[in-house]
Amino acid sequence: MKRNVDRGYVGFEKPFAATWNQAGVWAYAIHNGFKSYRELNQPELVAEGIRTIGMTNLKKTGGGATAIHSMIKKHAQSHVSLWREELILMNPQLIICCGTFALVKNGLGLAAERLMIHQGKQYWFVRWEREGYITIVMQFLHPACRNNRTETLGLLHSLVTKLKEIGALA
Repeated sequence: MKRNVDRGYVGFEKPFAATWNQAGVWAYAIHNGFKSYRELNQPELVAEGIRTIGMTNLKKTGGGATAIHSMIKKHAQSHVSLWREELILMNPQLIICCGTFALVKNGLGLAAERLMIHQGKQYWFVRWEREGYITIVMQFLHPACRNNRTETLGLLHSLVTKLKEIGALA
């Protein structure tokens, strides 16, 4: 993957293509402005977006195509100090949790704040403050979800805009 990103194009193996392509679009949009999905879904922009992100798994062992929440929870609880240290080293401004928001919130010992309601679904975030740093942890969809890409990008735009409006993100 690194070689492809360094060359400015994305040619991920089939099982990972949808996830990483979507993650690249999201990251590029967050850093460079939200345009239409069609405009952002360009190999060079996806690669540039991927260069700006870090990723960590709560479950520290291999898996398959389907996540088993009970296994993720078990590993997250037993490896909480390891993934907390990973996050401290990365020192991100924004963490997007894809189905694991409650595990991360609880593992960090934080209380959630409701960010917004979209189509009847509540979206939450937490402020993780430590030694002069603040990281926002936000609940969102997994990049491999099969929702309409344009609508998903629009929702991400709304959430990021709301975080900025309330002063949680610069």
